[in-house]
Amino acid sequence: MNNESKRVDASVDREELRARLRAMTDNELRYFGRAVQKKRSVEANQGKTPREEVVIELEEATAEWKRRLQAPKIFKLPKLT
Repeated sequence: MNNESKRVDASVDREELRARLRAMTDNELRYFGRAVQKKRSVEANQGKTPREEVVIELEEATAEWKRRLQAPKIFKLPKLT
């Protein structure tokens, strides 16, 4: 873990956020990620820089999604021919 990920932001507790994201289903995580992307958009921020907490939420949601994609799968599906 690098120092940046250990940094504690006053408005977002990264460890608590990570725990919430880990508890989400894949569909819930996708929905959360899309909602955060919309909050980060130029239109939502009226041309201003997005709030730091929104950026952190998107970073953590992206990291959780990547972690899930790299996790070994328990079941192998048979190949269809």
